[in-house]
Amino acid sequence: MSWIPTRVRAHALDAFKFWTSFAVLAAIVAGVAVSCNPVIMVAPPGSQITALIANPTFVPQGGVSVISALVIESTGVPVADGTVIQFFTNLGTVEEQGRTNDGVARVKFTADSRSGIATVTALSGGGTAPSTATATATATATASGSPTTAPTSGPAPVTQGTVQIVVGNAAGTRITLNAVPDRITNSRTSSIVATVTDTFGNPVAQVPVMFFLDGAPGNERLDSSGNPIFTDNNGRAYDNLRTIADPAGGSYGVKVGARTFTGVTSELITVTIN
Repeated sequence: MSWIPTRVRAHALDAFKFWTSFAVLAAIVAGVAVSCNPVIMVAPPGSQITALIANPTFVPQGGVSVISALVIESTGVPVADGTVIQFFTNLGTVEEQGRTNDGVARVKFTADSRSGIATVTALSGGGTAPSTATATATATATASGSPTTAPTSGPAPVTQGTVQIVVGNAAGTRITLNAVPDRITNSRTSSIVATVTDTFGNPVAQVPVMFFLDGAPGNERLDSSGNPIFTDNNGRAYDNLRTIADPAGGSYGVKVGARTFTGVTSELITVTIN
């Protein structure tokens, strides 16, 4: 190196120092960028979703319901703020993630053009997402979910809960009821038919109808147990009234009604027992 002029050696050394410093700085910046990536905080092992609530539990097509998940640690305190809760649905759409504040994470569920029972599942803690069941017209609509621990291949237990939302056509403005037969004798069963029509008298399909008994003495029940039954393409929903009353007993009447989630209620009809 003695043959290289002193000035050239100095310039070379300065260049080497510059590029070395640049490389070190670049490495530091890259390290900072990597370290700034947010770490997803999930519920610690032993936590539970103690309540999963939909408000409201009945929405029209295109309607919105707010889903709230309350997550509690095994010690009985709410999980830390910012804990990520993941949400899934088999019908409509739901925001994929919510972060807790005072132990509660809230997201919006939005119904699409389909009618049915939307099952929204919330989970946190690792593992894989559960498969959701197909919506059925006879599924039970519940306002709060029971916490469960789902099996998972992940390293931490999954805290999971489900809630169901009834999604239906809101166009129906009138319900009429018929009972066939309107007197129960030997069969011990009567078919109750609800017909839903719009303002112009046209039948409306995919309307959830809830049948109910008014003041029944206790010997009668409905097959639906009050759960929604969706109207068919003719605007009709069907239920069965059954009785265990003694056929040799006296005759009495049972009043039956039906309503939609929008508040449209039929007139009561009377089915005679015996």
